[in-house]
Amino acid sequence: MKILLINLPRVDGFPVVREERFEHKDFEMVQPPLGLLYCAAVLRRVGHEVSLVDANALDLSAAEVERRAAAFGPDVILARVAFDAQDADAEALAGIKAAAPGAKLLTRNKILSDVPELRDAFLARHPHIDYFLTMEPESVVAAVCGALASGDRPPASVWLENGRVTQGAAGAEPPARLDELPFPAYDLLETLTPYRTSLFGPVYTLVLSSRGCPFRCSFCAYRGTRYRERSAANVVDELVWLREKFGLKNFVFFDDTISLGRGRTMELFRLMKERVPGLKFGICTRVDLLDEEMAVAAKEAGCVEIGFGVESGSQKILDLAGKGIKLDQIRRAFALCRKHGLKSIASVILGLPGETEETVEETFRFISEIDPYYCQYAVAVPFPNTEVYRYYDERGLIRSRDWRRYNPLEVLPVFDTGTLSAERLAELKRRGYLKFLLRPSFILSKIEPLDLLWNIKGFFLYAHRLAGLLLSRKYVR
Repeated sequence: MKILLINLPRVDGFPVVREERFEHKDFEMVQPPLGLLYCAAVLRRVGHEVSLVDANALDLSAAEVERRAAAFGPDVILARVAFDAQDADAEALAGIKAAAPGAKLLTRNKILSDVPELRDAFLARHPHIDYFLTMEPESVVAAVCGALASGDRPPASVWLENGRVTQGAAGAEPPARLDELPFPAYDLLETLTPYRTSLFGPVYTLVLSSRGCPFRCSFCAYRGTRYRERSAANVVDELVWLREKFGLKNFVFFDDTISLGRGRTMELFRLMKERVPGLKFGICTRVDLLDEEMAVAAKEAGCVEIGFGVESGSQKILDLAGKGIKLDQIRRAFALCRKHGLKSIASVILGLPGETEETVEETFRFISEIDPYYCQYAVAVPFPNTEVYRYYDERGLIRSRDWRRYNPLEVLPVFDTGTLSAERLAELKRRGYLKFLLRPSFILSKIEPLDLLWNIKGFFLYAHRLAGLLLSRKYVR
């Protein structure tokens, strides 16, 4: 069969990430469609003719995507939708299907999959969508497309046929070993130059070394998922391949918590130091899963940035959120990063259950104390598959169920906390950013005496973020 995979166009001018653990608009990052690249490789391995269009990266119009779909003439179209752009994405898919009317249309969204009533309402609004995948696509897409080719129906636990939601037999489990997946089909991308973050530019990508997170933080839409690892050797084989074939220079490990399996992580860093010296990368992990030996190994392997979910500077809020960390563990992790020259990123969530003016001030003081390289403030998003949603919903505190506003970068929250209004939360977030960004120590710490280009880039990025805060733009990061 001919199968077309599409990373759909940008929404409201913003790039969108549509992955299994990140499904919403972003502010400035343009990420490769890693899940679709895996799906393409899996489908090609079993003999399908595959094409991929990354309209998000290339900033293609819907009309251009429709033209490309018509030219390819697919039998199947697969595209993920973002939760906060679900209807905009579905409308784009309607135009694409009209341009390729013989194609069966498959889609997937993790949050919708977790909330059947929202999933079914989404499918009812968009009858042109033929099938909704209920499991991670790269694990089941080959079986699904094989069934379509032969006229069979996979069980409902793998997919749902729109308008015919039924219960079926148990579906195929995701592969126990991620090593079984082929390397992503990067050759299907027109170019790697659009992909970037604020720290990393071309040639840049995402690399998956593990999947899933067993922790159950109350605010996380992707919590409590089955944890699986790739072997260290398999990951480094991919890095060698990416550098030799595509000129890779920078990447981010797209793991929920890369250091959960400490032994494998240490082996991974050791092999990277030996086999791919010079690559620069970033990771995300928990503060209680970083020790000094690991910090040194990460630095020697090429790590330049570590992101931590700090969430709050109030131990009470951390405990209520089920985060399972202590303030002293946060202090130690950020001290280790400073000691070993690693850029530390603190992600903070304001407005979690129990939040008050006093706990927010605790957080501001704590951020000043641990002095991260950068701090990302967000107001909690009560995604409807989380405990935070249930908490605020049961208390009648949710103001809006316009899913377009369920984005961490949205300025005005969709809920009140009971002690803080949405407007007050928005003002506190703005004040937290200004307190952090206007400190002389923050500005001085970003100057690199021997890197003029870095300083120029940093100045414009700093000015852009300040302008966003001062001018009250719709999205702020």
